[in-house]
Amino acid sequence: GTDDAQQISDEHAFLKKASFENFDAREFRRQILADNHLIIYGHSMGFSDSFYFQELFDRILTNAIENYRMEIYYKEEGYDQLMNRINQLSRKRLSTLRAHCQLEFILA
Repeated sequence: GTDDAQQISDEHAFLKKASFENFDAREFRRQILADNHLIIYGHSMGFSDSFYFQELFDRILTNAIENYRMEIYYKEEGYDQLMNRINQLSRKRLSTLRAHCQLEFILA
């Protein structure tokens, strides 16, 4: 699905994540901020998922969330793209992110 920032035609509105019956952004946001362990499949960190991930990364960077652990599964050919995305979400503060969060990259 896409997020609201994506420019799509009206007849494709069904592609928006918010159009899905079981979509509950508030609950998902609450869950990832409340837990201290998150398993991510690399493709799940796309631009349309920024709504969920940006606040999490910002809180980790400011140490508002401590002892956070992320397991990130990725395909070898997608590693560079994944690292670029993590660099964006960490606001180009990848070293700070790694200092405040245990990142584990797992080749799938």
